[in-house]
Amino acid sequence: MLTACVCDFYESNGQRSAICFLDSGENGFLSAHFLIDRKHVLRYSLGEDRGTIRGAIEVGIGPHYFRPSQFWDFENSERFSMDASTEAVEHNLILLDEFLGYGQRGQIRVRP
Repeated sequence: MLTACVCDFYESNGQRSAICFLDSGENGFLSAHFLIDRKHVLRYSLGEDRGTIRGAIEVGIGPHYFRPSQFWDFENSERFSMDASTEAVEHNLILLDEFLGYGQRGQIRVRP
């Protein structure tokens, strides 16, 4: 479901490619690793934290992954959601696209 959500988002926003190249799990979190437009790597993780299902997006730079607070200023990193819903995943992808320069809020389409 997560892989389909991410791939559909990029397909509907400029017919960009999103390839899931690895699924992994660690400490109760399941992660899907994606190559976006053959140049950006992201990891989206879902798992349970203190009884609540959470989601997190990270950007791959070299051999490491970085959370929004590590690659963007505090104010903008606080805009990301930790919810595990489809809407939260799409919201986070919109914000990541904004950071990467693909568009500002309101210019990126989300599936109806």
